[in-house]
Amino acid sequence: MDEMTAKYGTLALYKRLLLEARSCWPHVAVLFALGLLATPLSLAAPVPIKIAVDSIIGSAPLPHWVEWLVPGAAPHPLTALLTFLAILVASIGFLTYLQYLAVWVLTVYTGEKLALGLRSKLFLHFQRLSLSYHDRAGASDSLYRIQYDATGIQYFVIETMIPVLSSVVSVI
Repeated sequence: MDEMTAKYGTLALYKRLLLEARSCWPHVAVLFALGLLATPLSLAAPVPIKIAVDSIIGSAPLPHWVEWLVPGAAPHPLTALLTFLAILVASIGFLTYLQYLAVWVLTVYTGEKLALGLRSKLFLHFQRLSLSYHDRAGASDSLYRIQYDATGIQYFVIETMIPVLSSVVSVI
């Protein structure tokens, strides 16, 4: 492996991108945690329907946590149980959409912050280059790299690293 490959290899590029994203690591950690929160929310969605089918239509006893939460006497009135289950369905749906909203807002904010940081560093780098480079490569090459290539960091960190880490946690 020659020096050029070691300096600019794939792993070296990933390391540089992660170091560039260092200022946004708290945001990435919160995005990761919010992504993990989606699993229990999606698993909780069918629970009210299961309770309604098993305990209201069927003859199974109510789960203990439902008996603790639903006010009233031991044989709960049907209206109170159905109201509780409707509130539970609405609450789970609200929390799910709140989680989606938080992920979307934080994804956009973090991605744009990453791209802006890299764009500013690229711009400063292109300002330090000699005029002969810009004459040879053209100003449009520099502008293209600043505008479009800088967005690669947000795709790498947010749309690649977070799903990979989530998959690793799921497998573990």
